[in-house]
Amino acid sequence: MRMLYKDTNIDYDYVDKGTEVTNVYLHGWGGNRNIFKWLADESELNTLNIDLPPFGDSGEPKTAWGLDDYVGIVLSLVDLLGLGKINLIAHSFGGRMSLRLASKQNIVNKMVLTDIAGIGTRSLWSLLNIFHYKCMKFLARIGLLDDWFVGKSGSEDYASLDDIMKKTFTNIIQTCIIF
Repeated sequence: MRMLYKDTNIDYDYVDKGTEVTNVYLHGWGGNRNIFKWLADESELNTLNIDLPPFGDSGEPKTAWGLDDYVGIVLSLVDLLGLGKINLIAHSFGGRMSLRLASKQNIVNKMVLTDIAGIGTRSLWSLLNIFHYKCMKFLARIGLLDDWFVGKSGSEDYASLDDIMKKTFTNIIQTCIIF
């Protein structure tokens, strides 16, 4: 099935098995809904399995998004499908979304989260790498360093993205989860 959200096509599978609670499956960054397909197929509850943009069959956002835009997808589908309480089953980035959703909405019944992204403190090494990258980016911006170097920096996930999705990725990883 498909829904339009902020001018972006969102593909999802919804199976109504007549239960009051729906399992919502949220994959990690770079994944797609197929990662949870087997689990959704085995569920005795209603299931909503979403391709988060720009992965799987969903489109790419036309502008940079933040975490709340991705949470908005879930809320829009909950509203569109007339769902009540939901269980969130999520991996990595989907776990980050789940924590934000549960902290802001009273629709979450239960959560099963694996390898949640963005939880915990950053190591000194990680903070030094971020500082180094920001210094190199500044030097490139003022013309003291070749842009090529900056373009080759960052994680594989980041380096593989276009400009809009790089900004989206940055917005998401800089978002703090507040309970």
